[in-house]
Amino acid sequence: MINKMIQHVWEKFLLIVLVCLGISVLVTIVQPFEYKSTVKMLIIDQNPRTSDFYAASRGLEKVADTLGRIVQTDSFFQKVVNTQGAQVSAEMFGRTEKKRRKKWDKAVDVSGEAGTSIMYVDTYSKSAEQSKDIAQAISIVLVNEGREYLGHASTLQVKEIDSVLTSSFPVRPNIIKNIVFGLVAGIGLGFLWAYIKLERDVFQTERLRESDEDRIDGNEFNHIQA
Repeated sequence: MINKMIQHVWEKFLLIVLVCLGISVLVTIVQPFEYKSTVKMLIIDQNPRTSDFYAASRGLEKVADTLGRIVQTDSFFQKVVNTQGAQVSAEMFGRTEKKRRKKWDKAVDVSGEAGTSIMYVDTYSKSAEQSKDIAQAISIVLVNEGREYLGHASTLQVKEIDSVLTSSFPVRPNIIKNIVFGLVAGIGLGFLWAYIKLERDVFQTERLRESDEDRIDGNEFNHIQA
């Protein structure tokens, strides 16, 4: 009986793992596959007001963080699509203003390198060429019009220090990450279910055994009385 119980629990455990794994694969498949392009930017101060290198670096790091947030705004988006020579149009991001903002926010990710004024601009698109075009257009706007967001009297300047690099294969969704997540989630849920199931079965078995013992004791007592 115990062997059958363990076999039943094991089969259900595997089923839970496979279901979670299948869901993660399905979620991955239904999402559009996107390429990634990265351009590396640097903010420099042509006329620093302090000789404290650390303080200056921290100040530039904050500026880089601010610019990173600005890149994902609608104001910056309009500059990108209106940039002369850029192969980026507003229609690429949807027909309505709401859809465009949502898609632009999803298509662009800006991060900084801690302790520096270096910015990494990552762009995503179903087309590798389109992803590259978006990254190049962002770089052009940052270099040529970045001062508008920093103040026209600012001595800060944005430079492109690494040209656009595009992935050879789609990077979103992350297939390996999703599969591992599904596997781990399945194993976790499987163990939880198995534990609850075994605890309940052991409890029921103990109750049946105690009930049988009580019945046997009662029969023996009645036999003695007779």
